[in-house]
Amino acid sequence: MQSVGAKFQQCLDPFYNPAAANAGAGAAQAAEAVANPFCQGITYDPAPVLGQGNTTVTYQNNGQVDISGIDGTLDWAQDVGPGTLTLNAVVNYYLHYKVRELAVNPFVDYTGTFGTNQNGLNAGAFEYRILGTVGYGMDGWRLALQWQHLPAVEDGAEATVPNDIEGGPAYNLFNLNGSFELGEMVNIRLGVDNLFNKRPPLVNYDTETDLSLGQLRGGSYNDSFYDSIGRRFYLGANVEF
Repeated sequence: MQSVGAKFQQCLDPFYNPAAANAGAGAAQAAEAVANPFCQGITYDPAPVLGQGNTTVTYQNNGQVDISGIDGTLDWAQDVGPGTLTLNAVVNYYLHYKVRELAVNPFVDYTGTFGTNQNGLNAGAFEYRILGTVGYGMDGWRLALQWQHLPAVEDGAEATVPNDIEGGPAYNLFNLNGSFELGEMVNIRLGVDNLFNKRPPLVNYDTETDLSLGQLRGGSYNDSFYDSIGRRFYLGANVEF
């Protein structure tokens, strides 16, 4: 879906609405500019309904996305003592994450930032991500430690305009899980998510705020990328009849 900014640009930019170039020349020229279909979705309501805007946006394929990256996977196993030691690693790396909402606009590379929701994208353009698992198993039981790593990241707006808004620090999350068999018909699984009870960082706050003056720096806890629930345990079983 288009953003409100894209809709206004299509109405006011002579590239999309040539009559907009002469809109200030007189009433007739202004009326011609406003008659453009792109402008018809912009309305004025002196008493808008709370939570609703005055701009009608549409689903149109006007934007472009150019995303390139490298995905790598490593699987390794080795007999160690009476059991088997395993290692698995998955790495995702962005070469670039370029987005533009309209064809006349320049591409913006969001790599290394929280990204953008333009063109229906999900936020998140971390330069890389790592998911690693070390496990050991023998005689029907297995124990594994999982590591999730996110690098430090900039605020999404930093891709276009340098600012004082803090992004997010590097973040590491560990999960422990295990399983063991009770005979041939019962398998028990258990684990601990967020093993070290890692708190989510405060992100998107103003670093230039002077707290001594009572200024509020804002910010939020982004649970799309960071764990906001805390340490938790689970226990389950699979039973065959």
